[in-house]
Amino acid sequence: MSTVLAIGLDPGRSTGLSAVRWGSDGPELAAAFPIYGAGYSTWWKRATHAVSGMNRAIGEHTLDSPAVAYVEAIPATFRRLSMPGVSKGHKAWAGLGEARGLGVAALLAGGIRVESIDQKLWVSTLGSVAQAKNDNDPLLRVREASHLVRGARQALAEVADGSKAAQSRSVDVAESILIALAGCMLLRRQLRRTR
Repeated sequence: MSTVLAIGLDPGRSTGLSAVRWGSDGPELAAAFPIYGAGYSTWWKRATHAVSGMNRAIGEHTLDSPAVAYVEAIPATFRRLSMPGVSKGHKAWAGLGEARGLGVAALLAGGIRVESIDQKLWVSTLGSVAQAKNDNDPLLRVREASHLVRGARQALAEVADGSKAAQSRSVDVAESILIALAGCMLLRRQLRRTR
């Protein structure tokens, strides 16, 4: 059985960055970080700290393929209400792009290979275990990640301290865990094809 490690990045003003390792014992959370801050300087410091944590997680495991960071893509077009829960149109789209760019820069500066992944692809890769996002159930992704990846429940509980902002950060980290899990599935498929 091959062992792979994938990193997931869910970009935004509050960003989740997580690593999932999948070996013979199934998927396990290797690291998870919320990245947030009022200004670029604080955000960048947290991002580079998180990438250092990702590199430590990669170094702790013997892997059958290089680790890859899967970064959620920003939609090609963005109209008002084109994304569930977002009503600010192009201003929100620009902010997502900035956060994504900073996240990709931090990963590349840390020497980690980056691949873009559409939300539809990572959700469909997970199959029936991941549902479409539901604005009426903001903690859906937290429950999904907690159920699917060993160690996620505890990590997500540490991120959410009870405040509304921390709850939002836990959802972002949960999405990054699910993106990393889908990345592991994609890496395992690639390894099977090459053997």
